[in-house]
Amino acid sequence: KRTNSARCWQGKRGGADLDRDTRKYTSRGASASVRAGGAWRGAHTIAGRPMAAGAPAPRWLPGTSGSDSSTNGTGQCELHQLHRDVHPSRWCVTRKDLRLFEREVREAWQRGEIPNSMDFPSTSHDDPAIGPTIYQVNEYYIKPKTLRAGGMSWALLHHPEGCKCDVFVTHCWAEGVFEFCNKVHRMWPSSARYLYCCFLANPQNADISAVLDDDSMQPPFALALSGAKHLLVLPNQSVSIYTRLWCVFEAHEALKYDLKIVLPWRPRAKDTCKMMLPGFALLLGALMFAACRPLDTATWRLFDRLSYVHHVQLAYILHVIGSQHLPKITSWVLLLVIGLHLGLWVWNIR
Repeated sequence: KRTNSARCWQGKRGGADLDRDTRKYTSRGASASVRAGGAWRGAHTIAGRPMAAGAPAPRWLPGTSGSDSSTNGTGQCELHQLHRDVHPSRWCVTRKDLRLFEREVREAWQRGEIPNSMDFPSTSHDDPAIGPTIYQVNEYYIKPKTLRAGGMSWALLHHPEGCKCDVFVTHCWAEGVFEFCNKVHRMWPSSARYLYCCFLANPQNADISAVLDDDSMQPPFALALSGAKHLLVLPNQSVSIYTRLWCVFEAHEALKYDLKIVLPWRPRAKDTCKMMLPGFALLLGALMFAACRPLDTATWRLFDRLSYVHHVQLAYILHVIGSQHLPKITSWVLLLVIGLHLGLWVWNIR
């Protein structure tokens, strides 16, 4: 049995119910037939597990047995031909693809086509900033869409020729899909073009676990990691990614390959505005207060006393003292001091 908790760490990221029809598909010039039956005979094997009868072994997996195997009763679709021909390090998407994915998922979610899980309900399912979990998105959006197209992954559906991996993202499927997309957009390295993400890269309707569980260290994610330049580490509000063995192992492999590891540091625009607007209001208020004072003797005496205060040094001392314990209030006080200093200059010019 597969449960949400088991899928997090056992590496079986996706699967499918058995489709008992014979389907024809065409994907940008690549056409074949997908035959999904209750059992397959005379199958090749990957890592000791059967593939569809008569299907050639993936070209990117060395040492694959070509001998006949026992019946496969797992109820999985045949591994798509594109995933045999295209190297796993090229199962990637672009930034534009990710925006398209987010838009289509949000539209499906707003129509009620992506329900909350009955067994493992998410408290943030209806939050537009977080959204449904990757589990639910995979079950109700990715798998139906890619199955109708022929059974390839979402990434190869849009790029049948593949795209060379620049960025690998490690994350947890318990996170919200909108939270995931927002953080990836903010963390995306400026020099990178193509991103490998497991739920978009892997064929979710096929028995991808046969490749993931291979002991020869040749699963798709390992091959993608070996060719990447950056690793994005995406935390979430639901669970620590470091409690997931796959995430820990991916981070270990990234360190081994000496990848540039990117952690979330850039705040959201609305959070920045929420903190900075009061500060700018204080700055402008202090500036206007000082600059618009009347040009009389009393004001001159007041500003003459204030001129003995070294505002730059005062701002630095305030920063050192308060930034660790009261960063927000310290920032506001600094802007107030800067505004007052600028106002003094304007008054002197007047």
